[in-house]
Amino acid sequence: MENIEEALKTASAEDDLQTILRVLENKSVGFKRQEAAAGPFADMDTAALTGLNIRMLSVIKRAQQQQGHTGDSDLSKRLSLIEETMQHMVKRHKTGYTETPLHLADEGTLWQQEVQGKAACNIAKVDEMLQPRQSFLAALRYLSLLHEGQKQDARGIVAMKRGRKKGEADLERDYYPHMLNIFQAAAVGQPEIQFQLEDPASADSARPDLRCFVHDVESHPGEAKARNVSSNPITDPDGIHNNKEAFGKLHKVIRAKYLSPGRDQVFFCPFIVRIECCWIAKFEYDWDNETETHRLRSCCFCPPIPAKELPPYGVLCKQLDDMLTHFGAQDIVSLTDVLLMAGDASPTPGFLMLVQYVATLCHLHSIAIVQLQFKLHNQQTLDISQAHVLAYGHKSLVVQLGVEDAVYKGAGVGWSFLKLQHIGSSLQADPLTMLPHYWSCAQQVQH
Repeated sequence: MENIEEALKTASAEDDLQTILRVLENKSVGFKRQEAAAGPFADMDTAALTGLNIRMLSVIKRAQQQQGHTGDSDLSKRLSLIEETMQHMVKRHKTGYTETPLHLADEGTLWQQEVQGKAACNIAKVDEMLQPRQSFLAALRYLSLLHEGQKQDARGIVAMKRGRKKGEADLERDYYPHMLNIFQAAAVGQPEIQFQLEDPASADSARPDLRCFVHDVESHPGEAKARNVSSNPITDPDGIHNNKEAFGKLHKVIRAKYLSPGRDQVFFCPFIVRIECCWIAKFEYDWDNETETHRLRSCCFCPPIPAKELPPYGVLCKQLDDMLTHFGAQDIVSLTDVLLMAGDASPTPGFLMLVQYVATLCHLHSIAIVQLQFKLHNQQTLDISQAHVLAYGHKSLVVQLGVEDAVYKGAGVGWSFLKLQHIGSSLQADPLTMLPHYWSCAQQVQH
């Protein structure tokens, strides 16, 4: 039998194309692990076989480029057939004693075999893992969410919860549109970062529930569940491995879709439970030149996963399970109504974290983070370095920029602000003309 490594070494020579084809078409070279057991690759593990398959694909690509100059239709058909076979085999994963295509692999099993006990897993503080908090920017984005959320009908959630039996988990898909609205609001003014729901046309199980696009390139997948599993002080103090189905799904999607040969990569992936709370998982993959495969080096998660009966830290929507006591069956309910059930219009800890998450994606991909500017009608720029919010409303904010005896009240509609200042015994209001367009109080400013 021809030696596959020798064929690979001579792949650039046009005269060797037929030899390469014969080797690649020979099933005994080990396309399938069980077939390779009696062949020359019996001592190679699954990862090495995958690396070999990647090298085979590179041979095919070079052969196709060379074939383009010969016009050999029979050669073209054979190359296409081999490529189809190799594309199917290049992402295979060994589960138990059988080899299964990666997109069919069980997420929990994948996590146990490739992550648990093999990669460093730990919990981090939000401010340690993500970019610094931008409270004022988050406040304006949350006001945007409350404004836009009035248009989002949430009666489907109420109806779904009324139809569930006691103890039954919610149906996660009813939350998808609202989850998307929250993530889009967390990135308002940052057009380079976009979010979309899963691709409905894809039948692949290795697809994310929430898709993130950076400069129109899909990356950083998100996973949604109806509930999370609590941490256990004895068996799993961090709660990471208890949630192996969710985190395993993220690892699976990354392995199947987003890894690029030849370089180390980092992914920041959200795990969302309904629209109640969320976590951010950081996956770091190293490229192994010897096996030509990626290995998960470490995974870090924030915020901590609480123990049973304790509230989550990354809360997006407070009192979500009290909906049926807040809303009647005939009530008109919007996403904003749901977010304001607790009577607090300030950004939730989970939303503040999502704004940090968006800033982290910008930092990772060398994107300038949006900067805010306030301008008077004469285009004078105001110093907002010390700006802080004095009061949150579901339609407006009251902001003090510094030590001056004045505050600014801003409304979500049109993003106009009024300067409120005491002059003698009266209260004078001076309008501020903001920058144009939808996110009119934001402007891209390079660092």
